[in-house]
Amino acid sequence: MKNTSVNLLHRIKESFSFSDRRQAKNTALNIIERKLQKTRVKSSPFIVQVDVTNRCNLNCTICSRKDLIIGDISSSLFPEIIKLSRKSRELILFGYGEPLLSEGFHELCKKSKSGRISFTTNGRLLTKEMAEKILSESNRPIFNITFSIDAATEETYSSIRNNVRFDTVWNNLENISDYKSHFNLSCPEIWINFVAMRRNIEELPELIEKAAKAGVSKINVFHMNVWDESYIEESLIFYPELTRQIFNTAQVKAHELGIKLDIPVEISENQKTKSFKLSDTSISKCYQPWSYCYIRNDALVLACCYSEDHIMGDLSKRSFEEIWNDKPYRKLRARVNKTPSHDCQRCELRFRYTPSPDDYETYIKLQSRTK
Repeated sequence: MKNTSVNLLHRIKESFSFSDRRQAKNTALNIIERKLQKTRVKSSPFIVQVDVTNRCNLNCTICSRKDLIIGDISSSLFPEIIKLSRKSRELILFGYGEPLLSEGFHELCKKSKSGRISFTTNGRLLTKEMAEKILSESNRPIFNITFSIDAATEETYSSIRNNVRFDTVWNNLENISDYKSHFNLSCPEIWINFVAMRRNIEELPELIEKAAKAGVSKINVFHMNVWDESYIEESLIFYPELTRQIFNTAQVKAHELGIKLDIPVEISENQKTKSFKLSDTSISKCYQPWSYCYIRNDALVLACCYSEDHIMGDLSKRSFEEIWNDKPYRKLRARVNKTPSHDCQRCELRFRYTPSPDDYETYIKLQSRTK
């Protein structure tokens, strides 16, 4: 009972920290409307993600950003994004590329009205000077900076992410930790995203140890999506026993060292069911069409960053308010938890914490999401 109370208090704090009265009121209303599965809503999304650029300075083995039309977000969209941020608890400045390559990233940091700002980076450009620039210029608190780091050793890291050394990224991470300590800052929190696969899974416990020493507060582990047959055998669906062993070890170590470890359910190629029923209480509901929106660098508004099928409108042609309750959004809200599309039925976000009806279908995509 005590743990349940602690978790509830943490979730409440997470939902409203840094928010002003208008943002807190919007978040509360949104939670009620999504609980009631309203198709037309009065609230705005409390999480807004902006793909400031899909350019990247790396070309990672496991990345889905193939066949993209490369571009940066237009400054003409900033007024609409800033208006939307006034009610949002969080603005996430990251999409399919490296956000620090974009001038739009810096401009939105300066102009955002959201409760807080977060972003994910490969870390190559996040030098001490760059970090100080971002933290000093941001109009709102930088809540977390997430580094994409999929290994604890140079050899494994360089086999996944190229054009950058592990030591370079790790030194940049430690510089932010030192900066926080010097000024006695509680944020930004330093997080790590770890994409788990056969070649790196055994290094997860070691990474947790390194992260604890470097001031990292949270590590998010994700099962790898397979976009190309060339690395299909790297998927952990073929190594359920090893995955279970490493995940258990990692959880114990993270608890001992005081790091929050967010891991998905274990997966296996044999984990299949005959039917997919959302009425099953074990299946997570999707709340993306209510609480979240994704604005691509080409001005398209998507209900979710996990599917390119759910395009809701064009922000260069219509206001967000017009798009938010128009027919595409209302239709999606009506069906996403009743008669979901094919993409929704194999969504790795929906099945992050509950078993998928078919792990092979969920994680072996074999086609770039961006096509």
